[in-house]
Amino acid sequence: MIALPYTFSLAPDLTIHRVYNGWWFVGRPTLEELRQDMRALMERCRADYVYRGPSREGER
Repeated sequence: MIALPYTFSLAPDLTIHRVYNGWWFVGRPTLEELRQDMRALMERCRADYVYRGPSREGER
């Protein structure tokens, strides 16, 4: 039997949002992918969450 490494992101109700499987650097999620998963989960689970990207100095 071989252990397979999995990384997954869970919603607050413990349902699986996304699964990544892979060894070392192949198939593992990047920090950006994990950040995007957390943002998607927050938008889905919280009504008061709205993502606003970084503002530029000239825009208001």
